[in-house]
Amino acid sequence: MNKKILSLAVAAAMTSGVALAQDITIYGQMHASLDYVDSDATVDGNDWATGNHAGARASRLGVKGSEDLGNGLKAIFKIESAVGGNVGSRNTYVGLSGDWGTMLMGRHDTPYKISSGSLDLFGDTLADATIVIGENLDANRFDERVPQTVAYISPNMNGLTVAAAWVQHLVDEPVVFGNTLETNAVSLAAMYSNGPLFASLAYEDHENAANGGIVGADNADAWKLGLGYKANGFSVGLIYEEIDDAANARDAENMIVNASYAMGNNVFKVQFGNHDDEALAEDFDYWAIGMDHNLSKRTKVYALYTDLDNEANAGGNLWCADSAGVNSQCRGNGNDHSGFSFGMVHKF
Repeated sequence: MNKKILSLAVAAAMTSGVALAQDITIYGQMHASLDYVDSDATVDGNDWATGNHAGARASRLGVKGSEDLGNGLKAIFKIESAVGGNVGSRNTYVGLSGDWGTMLMGRHDTPYKISSGSLDLFGDTLADATIVIGENLDANRFDERVPQTVAYISPNMNGLTVAAAWVQHLVDEPVVFGNTLETNAVSLAAMYSNGPLFASLAYEDHENAANGGIVGADNADAWKLGLGYKANGFSVGLIYEEIDDAANARDAENMIVNASYAMGNNVFKVQFGNHDDEALAEDFDYWAIGMDHNLSKRTKVYALYTDLDNEANAGGNLWCADSAGVNSQCRGNGNDHSGFSFGMVHKF
């Protein structure tokens, strides 16, 4: 059954006969994995775990829709929730869209995050690029999904798209840019796509970032470059980032390089990342190798191996956030981590 027809039927039942003038779609993704993590950390817990508990490796369910307001203007909305999480825990917003672009308010990925997301070959897995990207090993993380966002996204202009967002973070919201009082942020990005070439440049500034957002404290800011090229089944990618968090004495350089080759229904891929903070003598490397097997356009299975090496002062972690039972295996300064993951993803 067409999911738009199903969505309309569900929405009609919920509105007790109120007429609908909207195009509504129900969509989602289910992603589960079986993970094995080995660590130098001396902690209790099982190495084997499943990434299909609450959270289920970024599994999600969403409802989105639009209403034609006339004269080329549309009202748009989205309510997207993590499986096992709160309603609206992912991108959730209301806005307007037209020939001039899209304006929205609510919870959304920052332009900084969006700018390089397509370049991660291991997104939402044990080897996700956010092991490195956006990471300065402090509370002032970048590359985030944030509440209280006002954002603008331009139309595609001969391959170029620009985006800007202003974020107001208050004490009663989850910790993202700080943990007390008020911390605001500005996020900007430009993305260019033309045939096999992709390029992006992003900048983000966190105001009053030190000491949980105390007024008068120093800012933290970051910029990020993304490059990608695809042709004849091959792809290569680069993400380079610099984070300056003077208030917390951090000056980090982060980098991801990767490559993949598609052969039939299989995709073979490799990725390398490095985090280097000279100010605090923190350095770690990680790499991953894997294969995806596409069962259809919407369903795939995969296998991967990843390894992370921390220097003595570094606390880099594998992306174990959705692997029940192995989170403690992915922590600890100076500890090295490695892991296997076998997973399945279905989109609908």
